[in-house]
Amino acid sequence: QNPNDQWHNCNLFSFVREYIFKASVGPLVSKYVANDEASDCFKLFDAGIPFLFAGAPSYLTKKATAARNTLLKLIRDPNFLEQGSDFFVARATLGYPENVFARLNLGVLFGSVGNSIPAVFWVMYHLLEDPKVYEAAKAEVESIVKERNDTDARETFTLEELDRMVIIKSTFMEALRLYSGAFTTREAVEDFVFDPKKSAKSGQKRYLIQKGTRVMSFPATMHHDPDVFEDPESFQYDRFLPGKVFEKNGKSIVEPVRVFGGGLHLCPGRKFISYQIRAFIAMLVSKFEMRLSNEQSVPKINFPSQGVGISHPDHDVGFKIRVL
Repeated sequence: QNPNDQWHNCNLFSFVREYIFKASVGPLVSKYVANDEASDCFKLFDAGIPFLFAGAPSYLTKKATAARNTLLKLIRDPNFLEQGSDFFVARATLGYPENVFARLNLGVLFGSVGNSIPAVFWVMYHLLEDPKVYEAAKAEVESIVKERNDTDARETFTLEELDRMVIIKSTFMEALRLYSGAFTTREAVEDFVFDPKKSAKSGQKRYLIQKGTRVMSFPATMHHDPDVFEDPESFQYDRFLPGKVFEKNGKSIVEPVRVFGGGLHLCPGRKFISYQIRAFIAMLVSKFEMRLSNEQSVPKINFPSQGVGISHPDHDVGFKIRVL
């Protein structure tokens, strides 16, 4: 709080990373790592993950490797499980060797925040970049709060209230559509023939995929299909409001945005991040006034870091915030 109602200058991605990291890691992983030290280490580790995955030379991954080792040290500390979530305490009973258990937990830690941080950044950026989006989200939250009875003074939101925040949810889905950038990679374990659907009618070729071939797909290509999305390269916050229908070749598309995988690999945290972002945005617009700083370039996708999940921006963005 600021008694003089002064603006505070912040960097948006740094702001989101700090608060989303602590808000996610605390309840999902362990309160022991919901702190500045772990957040700073995650920043370095996260930045180096594409290089680590690619097997880059050690001089390119020195900072990321050191940060990873610090995170592993924190995870091995007895306080990690003593302050751990029920989920992680239960995982400790599975009988993994200590080193394997620590590395698996690091993977879960990354999964809990690695995609949510850039996703929240893009939602907030477009919220602040377009006053129309900002006012629509703010009005939605205010209308829900006003419907509470006079004795309800809580500052949190129920799941039922979050479900009604369709404008914020639509903005979130649009951010996922435009900025998802994960590759799906598999290795063929035997020879097989890839036969596109209706290849005989369409004239498409069949392809022999030999054993040992690494196959990479980029599902985000579907998110830029002009036959499905009008003006697909533009950000439209209301694109996914209730009642919107998506079709191609006369057929309805039930799931036009696919960022959470499917089948056995369906992301278990998909509902958590959807509710988390609505709660986070609702708290911000109801308690604070925010504006982008003047005269700065529009952030673009940082393509060198793309391939793991939600794309990061190529630079941070300044914004101002003050208590209402």
